[in-house]
Amino acid sequence: MVEKTSKDLNEDLEELANVYQEDSKDTYLSVYLDLKDKARMDFFDKRVRIIRNVVKKDKMELANFDKAVDAARDELKVNHDHEAKAVALFISKSPDYFKRIFLPVETGNLIVLDTSPYIRPLALIEDEYRDYVLVLVDSEHFKIYDMAATTIESKGSKSTELIGKHKKGGWSQQRFSRLRKEAVDKFHKNCAEDLVKIMRETDQEGIVLAGPGKAKEDFAKHLPQDIVSEIVARLDVSMDLHQSKLIQMAEGEMAAAEKAEGDELSKMLKDAVMAGKNVTYGLEETLEATQQGRVSILLVDTDTQIPGYICEKDQHIGKGSPKPCPICGGETSEVDVIEEIIEFAIRMGSRVEFVKGNDYLKELGCIAAYLRY
Repeated sequence: MVEKTSKDLNEDLEELANVYQEDSKDTYLSVYLDLKDKARMDFFDKRVRIIRNVVKKDKMELANFDKAVDAARDELKVNHDHEAKAVALFISKSPDYFKRIFLPVETGNLIVLDTSPYIRPLALIEDEYRDYVLVLVDSEHFKIYDMAATTIESKGSKSTELIGKHKKGGWSQQRFSRLRKEAVDKFHKNCAEDLVKIMRETDQEGIVLAGPGKAKEDFAKHLPQDIVSEIVARLDVSMDLHQSKLIQMAEGEMAAAEKAEGDELSKMLKDAVMAGKNVTYGLEETLEATQQGRVSILLVDTDTQIPGYICEKDQHIGKGSPKPCPICGGETSEVDVIEEIIEFAIRMGSRVEFVKGNDYLKELGCIAAYLRY
């Protein structure tokens, strides 16, 4: 039995994208359920009945499906993570495979039986919820959080005691201010070193810098330019702001940055197509480039699905109703072609970018790619 719950959604996607059934049998059960939805098990039971009615003619496939359903049902009896909003399960009994991922966002209820794990909802989350660092700092306190797609982890905190208010008869006001500034600078420099270490040793994709007044700007002065360039947003907030509210604000800033990046990629795509640069578009052309490992960034319309088929043995994909594989003559399985291209892209180390409602991408067939060569 294989079970792994990773804090890195990208690692999960890479693992899942490389799992498939070579004989094109539908043996992998993928389950996405919103844990706050009280009717989720009603949906589960209804989908199970529908899928079971489809596979009942193949006794072996039905037996494997029933075993996978039993395993899923046992797992869903207990919510192991009370902070999670959704859970994704990937189960097969032939071969034996199990993977569970708790998610911090709702996915909608979905159950799919296929020749491989259905990973499109995970890929969409990974695209929309990038790993980043949230920093909360003032002149005396410092907190840093690792905001991964599937977890929120405190990476440390620091505080210092500064000299109190200036009193008559003591130090001069000028000397007092200088000593206080030196103490704050020393504290900020020490905290900045912690942030730099985290950013250079991990794959974080941005920083949200929060804090009151000019304290966060004073802190940023101690960061090298390459780290400053990673700051996506600055939030002017009190150190006493509730953590949940702070995280909500930070996630809003990251979501806005992600949308802006997607819009910019779409605009650049049009310019690249007009200039005849290293891009491709349309279903067949993009599929071929993806399978060849030539895709750097895959652009996919968020809502598009294209029915087709796959021979897992030869990895041959076509549009339309399932038909014998033209390479080996073997059995094929019904799939969403866009899902299969996403899986290929992740296997090949390509970045997947979902774009919603872009008219130009739709004109190009709802899928396109920037090429490595």
